[in-house]
Amino acid sequence: MKLMEPDYKHSILNVSHTILNHYGCKTNREVIDKLKNVLDKNYKHVFLILLDGMGTNVVKKHLSKKDFLRKYMIDKITSVYPPTTVAATHAILTAKPPYESGYLGWTQYFPKEDVQNIVFRNKDYYDENKVINENLKDKYLKHELIFERIEKANKNVKTQQLFPSFVKGGYDTFEDQIEEAINISQTNDQTFSYLYWINPDDLEHKYGPMSKEVKVELKNLSKDVTHLAEQMHSDSVIIVMADHGQIAVKPIEFYDTKYLCDMLERMPSLEPRTPTFFVKDEKRIEFRMMFKKMYETRFHLYNKNEFLESGLLGDGVKHPMLDQFIGDYVALAINDSYLKFKPTAVYKGHHAGLTKGEMEVPLIVYEKK
Repeated sequence: MKLMEPDYKHSILNVSHTILNHYGCKTNREVIDKLKNVLDKNYKHVFLILLDGMGTNVVKKHLSKKDFLRKYMIDKITSVYPPTTVAATHAILTAKPPYESGYLGWTQYFPKEDVQNIVFRNKDYYDENKVINENLKDKYLKHELIFERIEKANKNVKTQQLFPSFVKGGYDTFEDQIEEAINISQTNDQTFSYLYWINPDDLEHKYGPMSKEVKVELKNLSKDVTHLAEQMHSDSVIIVMADHGQIAVKPIEFYDTKYLCDMLERMPSLEPRTPTFFVKDEKRIEFRMMFKKMYETRFHLYNKNEFLESGLLGDGVKHPMLDQFIGDYVALAINDSYLKFKPTAVYKGHHAGLTKGEMEVPLIVYEKK
């Protein structure tokens, strides 16, 4: 499989900085020239649509050159590392790489509370009955978002966030989000709107990224965005992107590998394709030797310092809890394997590894003429 590392000069993070730059906010990272040239035309309504898991691999596989989401692709950019929803969507919303934001993966270990926390759900991954008295995301991972920065710099710009129904006040369907976006474009206000949708990612997990179910969904999403393009006010621009891609995967039942699990202080966290391991002091050398012997063709194993110094998480001001979130070792998937941390349903598609299919995403831009 072809591997790809994040390019923090040409990534989803740089889309955010291009937008912030357009609205006069102070930025410290490169902009994407193709997008900047469009935004320099000063459209009244700017829509940023994020379709979770829509890598360039599935766009090219499932959509024709006439389909909206392929026809108006102007560039290919990378995700951040790990290329996963927690890390990537927060890179976009905070305009910070994971190194700064502290958002790394689905499950992160918080030592003070001794919780393997599912970041989006505030529940312990291994013990759902464990009581967590505070929202750990809000307590430790709070950042100023791009919406706040845009409104501070532009008193006349209104920002909106359109999420699915798992957020209070969210939308049941992507079509409902699109209709609301059309309504926003008909207002007299100057607006910046962010639309996030869970597919194709959710379907890719269940059926695989190259499945017919994902193809049907991508065709429908493309039609929905076409509807927005046709109905929105003429002084509008649509930017569509993804947080990461996905590839077809096969499970390894790591939780059943007793001699490795017995070397750990606690079970792994972060992501099945980028797990981190907290190893007992006296077992660190043995763990590294055994893990490499078993999985060397499937994962690159880094110790904590190697991983932090690799630059994969980006740079900047290091998040104060980063060292606590990362254990003694981190494994980076380089083929189609993922580790199952406990007996759960099998995924047919996944992300967070180092392959091109997970890392490369499209940048799609449509200007209303």
